[in-house]
Amino acid sequence: MKFEEAIQKIQYGKCLLLTGAGFSLGAKNYKQDKSAFRIAKYIAHELYNECDVPKENQDDDLRRASQWYIRQYGEDKIIAFLQREFIIKEISPTQKELGNFPWRRCYTLNYDEILERAYLENNKLLSSVTLSDESEQYRTSSVCVHLNGVISQLSRATIDNSFKLTYKSYNKDYIKNTGWWEIFEDDLLLCDAIFFVGCSLQSDTDLIHLLDRTKNIKEKTFFIVGPDENDIDLMQLEDLGTPLKLGTEGFVRELQNVPIINVDIPYTFHHFVTPRITNQKPERKRISFIDLLVKGNVDENLLAYSIKNADSFPYFVFRDKLEVVLQKIQSGCPFIVVLSDLGNGKTLFLKALSICFIRER
Repeated sequence: MKFEEAIQKIQYGKCLLLTGAGFSLGAKNYKQDKSAFRIAKYIAHELYNECDVPKENQDDDLRRASQWYIRQYGEDKIIAFLQREFIIKEISPTQKELGNFPWRRCYTLNYDEILERAYLENNKLLSSVTLSDESEQYRTSSVCVHLNGVISQLSRATIDNSFKLTYKSYNKDYIKNTGWWEIFEDDLLLCDAIFFVGCSLQSDTDLIHLLDRTKNIKEKTFFIVGPDENDIDLMQLEDLGTPLKLGTEGFVRELQNVPIINVDIPYTFHHFVTPRITNQKPERKRISFIDLLVKGNVDENLLAYSIKNADSFPYFVFRDKLEVVLQKIQSGCPFIVVLSDLGNGKTLFLKALSICFIRER
């Protein structure tokens, strides 16, 4: 997909926005001096300086610097330091403009709430959530998912878990251990296009690591990087998508030049989402059958094992039509309609079909 085609799709509300450290540049905090937002390496050096660490022993690693700062001065002092650094006083016109577009969902690696402020200044609401929040309650598009934590929730209780600051709280696979992974993966696979703004291989390696594991999205993925991005980083980004040296301002100018098409938003129907199946053998619990028959809640892991071994896991009645439908789809049949009376198992049939597809792959 070409960039010009991808930005046309944003107006339909089905594109994904992910922001990194570079996106925050241009905003201002409440500090009396040096109120402009800074990238992590400069904050790391300030922490080292306050701890009297010699220049030759310093590095650009904010996590390492934070850990040493906490050891020297304690959690309360670094919380106050980070609040002065990341609580927003003012955002730039470019940042505000990016909040004017109808994104499918917003994700950010940043602690600040610049995107939330951008939405607010466009008379829209965008709520901050973290990976510690219950994902099932936030499947709406009007949330910004803070993958590394959010400054407004920073406290002693969060600094070692949901707020990814020190090595103790950091885990490059952290999102995969939460309910947000299913939503994030579905967003990547089902959206029309993906725009990474201000993300860098130097500072945002955790997200790049996760992206590398998600297949079939390279053609619709675009990295908006600064004009000075080096050729080596550009080469690595090309393995994951299309890098564009526009910077945030150049990207917004391109979006502003896209003509608005006054037509009904096209609907897109997605037939399957990936079932949540683990390698752990499920237990046969009475509550699982009650939840299925009374509430209609399907245990997908139990369903998968039932398809494989119905005698040991009598949860699902295997229907011969599953094999028929699989063969028809594999032979290229474009349309299949599943019909039955109310409560006769259409939902279970389709879920079982999706599990069979996984096995066929």
